[in-house]
Amino acid sequence: MGRSCATMALVFGSFRSRSRAPRQVARVASFGVALTLLVGCTSTPSSPAPTQSSTASADPTGTTGMPEGAGITIPGIVVEQSVNNDPALQVSISRPVLPGQFALSEALRFFTEGKERAFRADYQPSPEVGPELNITWQVAAAAGSFAAVRVETREFGGASGDVSHNVFYGNSASGQAFQSEGLIDPVHRDALAALVWTAASKLAPPIEDTAPRGALGQLLLTDLTFTPTGDVVAHLNQGAVAAYSAGNLTVTIPKDRVNPLLSVEGRAVLDAVTKSIPYAVQGSSPAPASPPAPAPEPAPAPPVPAPAPAPPAAGGVDCAALKCVALTFDDGPGAHTSRLLTSLDAAGVKATFFVLGQNVAVNPAVIKRMAASGHVVANHTWDHRDLKKLSGADITSEVTRTNQAITAATGSGTALLRPPYGSFGQPVRGLGQAIIMWDIDTLDWKFRNVDEVITRGMTGVKAGSIILMHDIHATTVDAVPGLIAKLKAAGFTLVTVPQLLGSPTPGTVYYSQSRTG
Repeated sequence: MGRSCATMALVFGSFRSRSRAPRQVARVASFGVALTLLVGCTSTPSSPAPTQSSTASADPTGTTGMPEGAGITIPGIVVEQSVNNDPALQVSISRPVLPGQFALSEALRFFTEGKERAFRADYQPSPEVGPELNITWQVAAAAGSFAAVRVETREFGGASGDVSHNVFYGNSASGQAFQSEGLIDPVHRDALAALVWTAASKLAPPIEDTAPRGALGQLLLTDLTFTPTGDVVAHLNQGAVAAYSAGNLTVTIPKDRVNPLLSVEGRAVLDAVTKSIPYAVQGSSPAPASPPAPAPEPAPAPPVPAPAPAPPAAGGVDCAALKCVALTFDDGPGAHTSRLLTSLDAAGVKATFFVLGQNVAVNPAVIKRMAASGHVVANHTWDHRDLKKLSGADITSEVTRTNQAITAATGSGTALLRPPYGSFGQPVRGLGQAIIMWDIDTLDWKFRNVDEVITRGMTGVKAGSIILMHDIHATTVDAVPGLIAKLKAAGFTLVTVPQLLGSPTPGTVYYSQSRTG
């Protein structure tokens, strides 16, 4: 993809706050709290000033999770990931590369990489309770040449956590990208912040008596989207108006109050959304008239979901007599998974893939191919969060949503679960899943070296071993043919986890064929 404009300007209004006094402002990973991104070569003139006071209605949401009503599917998205699988310093970042939206994709990369740098600078590894940074995303809007991506950042520093949201807009026609505050004319952003603050203060007691202005006021404008009727929905970061215990509040500002405040680009987005203009990348074929299918939404689930039947073990493999070893891959499907499947097919080897539900929703065709080739598709939660830090309801949602995505892609669910970072507590045992750990860790996420991955995969391997790898790394996929060759030369038979374990028992933890917990 090329740029539609020769220059790219990244403008920061950086405001860094480590303390929560005097205002309990949500810390955005200590990076670019007031961040404006503009890529392109056009300017935005001022809009007329509003002529009357504004009012708003408001509704609260939960303290975690994406706002409802979002999650649009755009074909051709490639997911980039940055994962540090060290339990002592947990990082899991996912960001999309959208076809035709170079500026937007670059803005997302710049933003998330900055978050990771700040997190690593702020925290040291802790074996007791590892700090965690988890960044996920969803397409929040797609109309005309505009696409909007909501980024959700969860940061856990040891005692408590923050949840923050930022929406980025891209215009494939102009080559521009901007954060959601760019929907509002700069001279009117304080006015909209005041409207948002007034509405939010009706939901929970505000920390201060007056609406924030300037950089603090822009903290109220990090997640702005339009409804189909033209109202603006503001999803607020924790601590932006009320105490952290109030969670992520959501307020709606009526369109008649918002219209006078919009920038030129904001008016263009509003026009595309309210007229339901089909989304199409500039220069591509028009999108279908019907709206795209939404991503899987979490359905109400019982406290303990019923286990899905485990895939049957393939006939002709007797792991009681043979030296069986199971290759397992986490965190995909990713950009290299299709190449890995081709490599496994060429070697005649079946593996077990512990997939993330959010990646399955973007790449269902890869999962369908995986299952059709005889590999086992298993559960690695929705978005790679440390299950020890979640409530029972959130744990259930992480597992249930992923099972739903797997079932939608393959026609059957799974009763095999691998917790991210290998971290779990007693509640996970009650989810109706067999918990699959490992006894051979290649540390491929740490050592991005083909020879190192092969050496670590062979070190200590024995009959019944479960080998851990990650198919999101190119070096891991490059190492697989060599590792398979060495395992076969050593007399091992490579099988899936169900072939190795037979019928794993829900609630039991398996580290290998012979070691359970």
